[in-house]
Amino acid sequence: MEYNFLMDIAVQLPKSYTTDAPIDVTAANEIEALKEKIKLLEAEKQILLQVIRAKNGVTL
Repeated sequence: MEYNFLMDIAVQLPKSYTTDAPIDVTAANEIEALKEKIKLLEAEKQILLQVIRAKNGVTL
């Protein structure tokens, strides 16, 4: 049986209860890194499109 009884009990505790357990921020860090990568790739794409347009004599 794969069931997390402790988590089931924990979600019933009041929000004022605290813990010293470390928070796993791995996923959040990876998401932020990927967002930055997307921004960089979008900027590179715009530069490449400008170069292609300039090479083909297309102006905006």
